[in-house]
Amino acid sequence: MIQLGIDEAGLGPILGPLVTAGVALETPGRGRDPFALLERVVARKGKKPRETRILVDDSKRVFSGKKGLAHLERTALAFMALAWGSPPATGEELAGRLLSGGSPKERSSCPWLSPLDFSLPLAASPDKVELDSWLLAKAAREAGLRLHALYLAALHPKEFNASIDRTGNKSLTHFETFVRVLKAGLEHHPSRVVLDRAGGRIHYALPLARAFPGAGVVSREETPARQRYLLRLPQGSQVEIWFQEKGESHFFSIALASCLAKYVREVFMEAMNRWFQERVPGLRPTRGYFVDGRRFLREVREVALKEKVEEEAFLRKR
Repeated sequence: MIQLGIDEAGLGPILGPLVTAGVALETPGRGRDPFALLERVVARKGKKPRETRILVDDSKRVFSGKKGLAHLERTALAFMALAWGSPPATGEELAGRLLSGGSPKERSSCPWLSPLDFSLPLAASPDKVELDSWLLAKAAREAGLRLHALYLAALHPKEFNASIDRTGNKSLTHFETFVRVLKAGLEHHPSRVVLDRAGGRIHYALPLARAFPGAGVVSREETPARQRYLLRLPQGSQVEIWFQEKGESHFFSIALASCLAKYVREVFMEAMNRWFQERVPGLRPTRGYFVDGRRFLREVREVALKEKVEEEAFLRKR
């Protein structure tokens, strides 16, 4: 069974990109739990011994604590190595893997993103990442689990603001980013697509029909916790699509997508923080959320004006 899990990171902050990730994962037999298949090397946060296993969970949980970035990085780079043969060695190499938002042209409005010439990993031990990657590949091979593809897309603030202007709605902008990854992931013909539901929307039939002209959309379940649809594509194939509240708690593929999206966003935020810190002595880095993001804006505004950096290059409208 091939399942495509999709999640995002960065919907709430006012600074930096919105990043969406998709994971096309095949397990040997319908309903086999990847956590059970990979239990020797992968665990949810809180399982022991935590230092010796890769964490796959809601990215907020993985990222929390003093070693949060290192844990998140171990997860992301090990699974990137499983999908791509080796983990990206630089920020620029990672950006080159993105479906959108990774090209130099797409990053041109942000001077700190061209080029992303710093090395990866940022916080984790390179030796540990190498060992994690080897152990994960071995465990996946022995379990018969295949990671067919990773899909990563970033919407930087300037493009995010343009999307808001076009749609007039943050939830529609959010949905469009999911659809971009969903369309790419359908090339692997998943039996089921599972997406983490964010926001208050509980009806997706019409947006899906608009996103896939000529397809048939059958609503199977619409409750506050879960929405299920059957998407019948024009070429004759069909796929089940679930929007699941707290999806990372229910599906391994969503939890992994959450970690990947968060890591890509953190790489971009690292670049922004480094660029401004070089120009503002003593500047504390930010993750871009509202209160601290406003503090950061106050402290960098003078440098931004001096460097002729447009505010919309890093500040989002909503």
